[in-house]
Formats: sequence, structure tokens, C-alpha cells
Amino acid sequence: MTGKLSFQLSGGGSFDRPDLKATASISDAALFGHPIPEGREPRLDVTMVKGVVEASAAVPDRWSVRASGDLFAAPARLDVHLDAPDLNAFLLMTPLTPAVGRGGALALNGTLVLPVKAGELPSGNFTVTQARLDLPDKPGILATTGAVRVELARG
Repeated sequence: MTGKLSFQLSGGGSFDRPDLKATASISDAALFGHPIPEGREPRLDVTMVKGVVEASAAVPDRWSVRASGDLFAAPARLDVHLDAPDLNAFLLMTPLTPAVGRGGALALNGTLVLPVKAGELPSGNFTVTQARLDLPDKPGILATTGAVRVELARG
């Protein structure tokens, strides 16, 4: 990541069950080599009370991710919600390279289980409520018509 990071952080409580409040945003940024266009910079908001987190990251009208759960449980389970009506804008935040002239949308919710031991990978169950692929001159060439269940097993 390159760019300018602005953040505010406050916290308290015990180390084994902390309280935390954080906000962050980036500007003039590139993630995974992808320049982030002006006006599409994400904002992060995190609140943790006694180890239970509620977090969101979003670019208004492009995509949003929310996660909540007890990070200190063993294993930690996070309820996750993704709404990406502009899939390419979301992919800019990942190592994947958005294809020019292609796009789509993705929405899902589910539970992500974080690994307990080093070397383990996350697992989870998700329901895809919207998936759409747009090609040049063929918007919506491929799309879901209902909910799709997905299981992530050990990564």
C-alpha cells in the first residue's frame, strides 16, 4: 500500500478484552499496485467493546463490507456482509486486477471462522444473494436468480 493514511484511535479496558474505537481513510493511494481513483477511497470504522468488534469499510455507492463478532472467542466467528454493486471498485482493494470493460456486482452474507492455530486457514458459510457479470456490450450476461450457498473449508 502506498498513499496517505489518516486515522483516529482511542482505547481502554483490559488487554484480554479491550475497548477500541478507530476510524481511518486513505488518499493518494494504491493498493496491490492498483491506483485508487479520487472519490473512491475507502473509509474504515471499527468499534470494539470488551473484545466484541463491529467494523465496516466502504466507498459510498460502490461497495461496503461489515463484520461483527467476538475476536477473543476460540474460534473467533465473524458475521460478514458484503454489498458490492460496483464489483470493479471493490476489486481495487484486492490483489485481483479488474478487467477493463468488464464488471458486475456481488452481495453476500455469512459467517467467517478465523483460524485458531498458526498455519490454519479461515473457513465459513456464506449465502450469495447477488452475483452478476457484465461484459462489454453485454451487461448482466451471467447472473444469479436466487440465493447461492457457498462453503469455505480451511481456506
